[in-house]
Amino acid sequence: MDTLDWRALAQEKQTLAVYMGVAGLERFRQKLLEHGRAASTPFALVENGSRPEQRVVTGTLADLPGLARLHNVQSPSLLILGEVASLADTLHWFGDAPLGAPAAAVADAA
Repeated sequence: MDTLDWRALAQEKQTLAVYMGVAGLERFRQKLLEHGRAASTPFALVENGSRPEQRVVTGTLADLPGLARLHNVQSPSLLILGEVASLADTLHWFGDAPLGAPAAAVADAA
Protein backbone atom coordinates (compact mmCIF):
# COMPACT_ATOMS: atom_id res chain seq x y z
CA MET A 1 0.00 0.00 0.00
CA ASP A 2 2.95 2.34 0.53
CA THR A 3 3.82 2.34 -3.18
CA LEU A 4 0.57 4.04 -4.15
CA ASP A 5 0.51 7.66 -5.30
CA TRP A 6 -1.61 8.89 -2.39
CA ARG A 7 -1.52 12.51 -3.51
CA ALA A 8 -3.07 11.56 -6.85
CA LEU A 9 -5.61 9.26 -5.18
CA ALA A 10 -6.63 12.01 -2.74
CA GLN A 11 -7.54 14.53 -5.44
CA GLU A 12 -11.12 15.74 -5.37
CA LYS A 13 -13.73 15.21 -8.07
CA GLN A 14 -12.72 11.65 -8.81
CA THR A 15 -14.21 8.31 -7.83
CA LEU A 16 -12.12 5.56 -6.28
CA ALA A 17 -13.25 1.94 -6.35
CA VAL A 18 -11.45 -0.52 -4.08
CA TYR A 19 -12.34 -4.20 -4.14
CA MET A 20 -11.58 -6.47 -1.19
CA GLY A 21 -10.15 -3.68 0.96
CA VAL A 22 -12.19 -4.12 4.15
CA ALA A 23 -9.18 -5.08 6.29
CA GLY A 24 -7.33 -1.91 5.27
CA LEU A 25 -10.07 0.72 5.65
CA GLU A 26 -8.47 2.51 8.61
CA ARG A 27 -5.13 2.94 6.81
CA PHE A 28 -6.83 3.82 3.54
CA ARG A 29 -8.80 6.59 5.25
CA GLN A 30 -5.71 7.85 7.10
CA LYS A 31 -3.60 8.04 3.94
CA LEU A 32 -6.29 9.85 1.94
CA LEU A 33 -6.88 12.39 4.72
CA GLU A 34 -3.12 12.97 5.13
CA HIS A 35 -2.86 13.72 1.41
CA GLY A 36 -5.73 16.18 1.29
CA ARG A 37 -8.95 14.30 0.61
CA ALA A 38 -11.85 15.94 2.45
CA ALA A 39 -13.18 14.09 5.49
CA SER A 40 -16.68 14.87 4.17
CA THR A 41 -16.14 12.83 0.98
CA PRO A 42 -19.05 10.37 0.66
CA PHE A 43 -18.59 6.62 0.35
CA ALA A 44 -20.72 3.58 -0.37
CA LEU A 45 -19.44 0.23 0.84
CA VAL A 46 -21.16 -2.64 -0.99
CA GLU A 47 -20.98 -6.04 0.68
CA ASN A 48 -21.93 -9.11 -1.39
CA GLY A 49 -22.79 -6.96 -4.39
CA SER A 50 -25.57 -8.29 -6.66
CA ARG A 51 -26.28 -11.21 -4.33
CA PRO A 52 -29.55 -11.61 -2.41
CA GLU A 53 -27.69 -10.76 0.83
CA GLN A 54 -26.22 -7.52 -0.56
CA ARG A 55 -25.83 -4.68 1.92
CA VAL A 56 -24.75 -1.11 1.28
CA VAL A 57 -23.29 1.09 4.01
CA THR A 58 -23.00 4.81 3.31
CA GLY A 59 -21.31 7.69 5.08
CA THR A 60 -18.31 9.97 4.84
CA LEU A 61 -14.61 9.24 4.71
CA ALA A 62 -14.26 10.46 8.30
CA ASP A 63 -16.56 7.67 9.51
CA LEU A 64 -15.60 4.91 7.07
CA PRO A 65 -13.82 2.44 9.40
CA GLY A 66 -16.28 3.06 12.25
CA LEU A 67 -19.33 2.43 10.09
CA ALA A 68 -17.75 -0.70 8.61
CA ARG A 69 -17.17 -2.02 12.16
CA LEU A 70 -20.62 -0.94 13.33
CA HIS A 71 -22.26 -2.94 10.53
CA ASN A 72 -19.67 -5.75 10.65
CA VAL A 73 -18.92 -5.44 6.93
CA GLN A 74 -17.09 -8.48 5.56
CA SER A 75 -15.50 -9.43 2.26
CA PRO A 76 -16.36 -9.57 -0.53
CA SER A 77 -16.96 -5.83 -0.51
CA LEU A 78 -16.50 -2.96 -2.91
CA LEU A 79 -15.72 0.53 -1.63
CA ILE A 80 -16.84 3.42 -3.82
CA LEU A 81 -15.43 6.72 -2.61
CA GLY A 82 -16.28 10.06 -4.16
CA GLU A 83 -19.14 12.40 -4.82
CA VAL A 84 -20.99 9.77 -6.87
CA ALA A 85 -21.41 7.68 -3.69
CA SER A 86 -23.78 10.35 -2.33
CA LEU A 87 -26.33 9.07 -4.89
CA ALA A 88 -26.60 5.65 -3.20
CA ASP A 89 -29.87 6.48 -1.45
CA THR A 90 -31.39 8.11 -4.53
CA LEU A 91 -30.36 5.44 -7.04
CA HIS A 92 -30.96 2.47 -4.76
CA TRP A 93 -32.59 -0.27 -6.82
CA PHE A 94 -31.40 -3.65 -5.50
CA GLY A 95 -31.56 -5.25 -2.08
CA ASP A 96 -32.24 -3.42 1.17
CA ALA A 97 -31.89 0.35 1.48
CA PRO A 98 -28.38 1.64 2.30
CA LEU A 99 -27.34 1.64 5.95
CA GLY A 100 -25.74 4.53 7.80
CA ALA A 101 -25.55 5.55 11.42
CA PRO A 102 -25.77 8.57 13.68
CA ALA A 103 -22.40 10.00 14.71
CA ALA A 104 -22.76 8.68 18.28
CA ALA A 105 -23.06 5.11 17.02
CA VAL A 106 -19.97 5.53 14.84
CA ALA A 107 -17.99 6.84 17.80
CA ASP A 108 -19.10 3.86 19.90
CA ALA A 109 -17.96 1.44 17.15
CA ALA A 110 -14.46 2.98 17.09
